[in-house]
Amino acid sequence: MRFTKSVDFSMRVLIFLARSQGPVTMPELSSLLGISYNHLSKLIQRLRKEGMVRTIQGKMGGVILLKDPSEIDLKMVVDLMDGPTLLSQCLGDGSNCKLESGCKLKTALSRMQTKINNEMENIKLAELV
Repeated sequence: MRFTKSVDFSMRVLIFLARSQGPVTMPELSSLLGISYNHLSKLIQRLRKEGMVRTIQGKMGGVILLKDPSEIDLKMVVDLMDGPTLLSQCLGDGSNCKLESGCKLKTALSRMQTKINNEMENIKLAELV
């Protein structure tokens, strides 16, 4: 399993904002975190829509963390940016699987998926700051 750039960059943004004392401008975030301005804008838009960050317009504006870092977990960010994590297609709708119903691989992958999801839910932004 590998996180996409959107998840990686979003976590960096959230960690940076959690450490900041006030609003951080988009150009500052882009420069300091090495994320293209266009990509950053899309990430901030999704984080804002989910209620994790707030954007403030004007001379003293920028982006601030809206939720408490203890309320944001890694799974929330992964699900927001990429949708639910699936180790295999068979854990989704399973319509492409030609194996019989009682497949032991699906059972094993389902157990692994549950453990991964639980671990991601236990990783809070607060402990990464």
